[in-house]
Amino acid sequence: MDVCSIMDKASNTLTWQCPHDYCRRLVKDLTSKGVYQVSTEDAPTVIARHAAFLTDQGMAIDPSSQAIPYYVGCPKMHKDPVDMRFVSSSASSSMKCISVWINRALDGMQREVDMLFADSMQSIDITAPWAARSWILKNAGDMLSLIHAWNSQYADASPAHHDIQSWDFQRLYTNIQLTEMKDKIMQLVSLIFHSDRHQHHVALKVRAKKHAFWLKAQDMPPEGSARYAFDTQGEFFIFDVETFETWLTFLLGNMYVGFGGDLFIQAIGTPMGTNLCLKPCQFLFGDV
Repeated sequence: MDVCSIMDKASNTLTWQCPHDYCRRLVKDLTSKGVYQVSTEDAPTVIARHAAFLTDQGMAIDPSSQAIPYYVGCPKMHKDPVDMRFVSSSASSSMKCISVWINRALDGMQREVDMLFADSMQSIDITAPWAARSWILKNAGDMLSLIHAWNSQYADASPAHHDIQSWDFQRLYTNIQLTEMKDKIMQLVSLIFHSDRHQHHVALKVRAKKHAFWLKAQDMPPEGSARYAFDTQGEFFIFDVETFETWLTFLLGNMYVGFGGDLFIQAIGTPMGTNLCLKPCQFLFGDV
């Protein structure tokens, strides 16, 4: 019986693979690169810890999200020889709720990151219109216009000028040291919270629909009240710097995948195929 999986960069295309070769490739990736380590815990213990964390934060775990992500491989048919993209399938992950709210909080801070980027450009006398935009590009095609604008404007600025060039990474998200990732993200988050623009704000109120509002001390709920609650506009969570760090620390320390009856914990980088691998990494590289 063959293994059926989707093709990398062609999600509407299915492939059939030799099960022996498929399993060999996945086991090799899980055990030979140091990205994952065999866990000494079992899945029920891990899921129970995730549920306990949510309960402590005033939330309940979604009944449809009480599983360990499973590891899958998507053939890269555009490569020669054919390679594999390894993905953590996390649709029903017990960490899904936590990663979703962290991404919502980071989305709420995105405008501040953009302004810091613009301030940095102005500090070195770069005032071109593109310098006021976010350095994070939603469409890779926009990179070409940005690079062209830079190179055209500064090509003759000085003999020491160097053109900007774009490069692809073979392994980017799975090469990030988690301690460095947490430290860099928290440096940027702290810089945002303690910036002059937010000197009178103490927390960020994040809504499920990605609307976020800055709160002053007098707007905070009473001491001991739950940070997660509902109002007339729906559910929300209130993050201050300390609470966000607690969530981020828990998330980075609880990235698991299962395969072949074994449980693995990710020791380096963030799992591909999850919403965790994008926004936190953007903030990491934004600090860099």
